[in-house]
Amino acid sequence: MVEQDFDNPRIWEEPKPFLRDFYVPFSVYDETFHTWELTKDPAPLDPCCTSCREPGDVISLCVYVPDESYLPTWEFIQSNLEAIESALKVKLAAIHARCLVELQEDNLPGMPVWQKHWEFIQSELGGEPSEQLNRFFKLTGISIVRGEPENEWIVGYNFQTAWDMDHGIEIIMWNDKVLAAGGMLELTSTGGSLMAGAKATQEYEFDPGDYRLE
Repeated sequence: MVEQDFDNPRIWEEPKPFLRDFYVPFSVYDETFHTWELTKDPAPLDPCCTSCREPGDVISLCVYVPDESYLPTWEFIQSNLEAIESALKVKLAAIHARCLVELQEDNLPGMPVWQKHWEFIQSELGGEPSEQLNRFFKLTGISIVRGEPENEWIVGYNFQTAWDMDHGIEIIMWNDKVLAAGGMLELTSTGGSLMAGAKATQEYEFDPGDYRLE
């Protein structure tokens, strides 16, 4: 079995397979982000890169093996686009709903600057934020990793998000099953047992549509 090299990933661009109309024009907790100059050198795996403000038509594909053993998993993605996109939307909707509650109940009270900025975001969106998932997340990267010792290929779908410009979001899936979410590349870039990591995450965060690991 070919060893994975987590210090030297192979990264290249591929056409974005789905969620092409998702992008992030604002940062919920930075009232200046939408005014920053757009970068001329996009960094898709940087959670705060201003390239998130445009939809884009490519993602960064990241693998840790030196050979083509990841290809069957990549081909599975290409053959199951609708099912994977649907599962990702369910997970993103759960994260989005949780963030909206936290914003309204914990973060806006007593914070007039954030309150004013949130009113600005709502006016610019022209609709109810809870119904505009595609303006709070942008798919920017896909990482394909072989979990050890299970020898199962796991895929991390990485997003820039208006909710967390410091860390972004990674949703990991086993085939078309959502397992867990963490920060961008947090779950797939360190090696070891991804199943164990997902199971630990499920102990404190398990959303409708997630696949329960026993």
